[in-house]
Amino acid sequence: MRINKISVINTVMFLLSPFLSLPFIIAGIRKKDKISELLLLLIFSLISFLYIPIISDDKVRYMERYQVYQTVKMEYFTNFIQHLRDTLRPDFIFEFLNYCFARFDIRIEWLFLLVTFLTLVQCYRLIEGACQTQKPTIRFLLLIVGVSFINIYSGVRFYLALSFFLSTAYFQLVNKNNLKALSFALLSIFTHYSMFPIIIILFLCKYLSKLNLKFVFCCSLLFILLPASLTYKYITSLNFLGLYENKINVYLQSNIWEPDSLNSTIAFYGGILWYYLAIIYILYTKKIKNIWLQLFIICAIFVNITYPVPIVFQRYSYVLKILFLIFLFQSKKTNKLIKYLFLLVCLCGLLIDINRMRYILLDSLFKIDILTLPTILITDISLYDIHE
Repeated sequence: MRINKISVINTVMFLLSPFLSLPFIIAGIRKKDKISELLLLLIFSLISFLYIPIISDDKVRYMERYQVYQTVKMEYFTNFIQHLRDTLRPDFIFEFLNYCFARFDIRIEWLFLLVTFLTLVQCYRLIEGACQTQKPTIRFLLLIVGVSFINIYSGVRFYLALSFFLSTAYFQLVNKNNLKALSFALLSIFTHYSMFPIIIILFLCKYLSKLNLKFVFCCSLLFILLPASLTYKYITSLNFLGLYENKINVYLQSNIWEPDSLNSTIAFYGGILWYYLAIIYILYTKKIKNIWLQLFIICAIFVNITYPVPIVFQRYSYVLKILFLIFLFQSKKTNKLIKYLFLLVCLCGLLIDINRMRYILLDSLFKIDILTLPTILITDISLYDIHE
């Protein structure tokens, strides 16, 4: 078997110092080295290992429950199942992993690293499979601007569910393996219940695409003008959502339009500017025959309904962004200027995210401990380190 020198050198460099090996890894990716691609995904995952969340992040809730699982006597699996029943959790996969890591006394940072790596591998697999004609550097650029790393590092669970959805799309539309598509669909739903609607949309895409998509999409844009109170009244009238009424209340009461949250408003609009451009693109598109564009529009019709609730809309928009970028760079008919305009706008959104979280990133990453892999892996982050 032939040994790839680039793979060996980059692996050794990574084992010595992951972040200092970054220039060599990028050079390896440009030369189409697969090991270098995995190493770059690992570096992004190590940031999740080191990332110190703020008190409002979902990641903090997982750390709190991890401590509960360590201290409360739940040695038997049946006790944990009862805990899921008591807390009414149908999306149990991440919670189960958290429980297992706590019971086996494996630091939760390893769980964050594992989940982030799994998430990024699945996102990149879809981009690679759908955009085979693109160079590896372009595919990685699509990954970097397509996913919200800040939300991967701070939330973890939602993006894991999203990545399972993307794997479902990969096996449904690229690999044509229905059994694997169904398996990943179930994993997605059991990781985060909010993925259920777009999973259904994915499987019905073939039939829904026969509708007049542009007309239905234009109708769905009316929801952008609706107040949150009217949306709440409609949502709470749905009996099957009764279990999540408290969570819906929290989402609706989280108003980013308050005067003292200017940074959040800028981050929100900067993050979805690409979507307004996508709306214009769709309105000027005469024929909608590309399967990725059809899937994007059908998902967008549903996501537009959530627009009056910014937190929910923003989360679903992460799905839409990846789908739209895949459409642009998978289709040979799309104008290059349009492709790179969208890429530039998404890059601006990424820079806004980085600027908003700069102090947390500086505190998490800019320290002497990250220079070598061993010192990275012994870094311990506890609830006492959390940012207020």
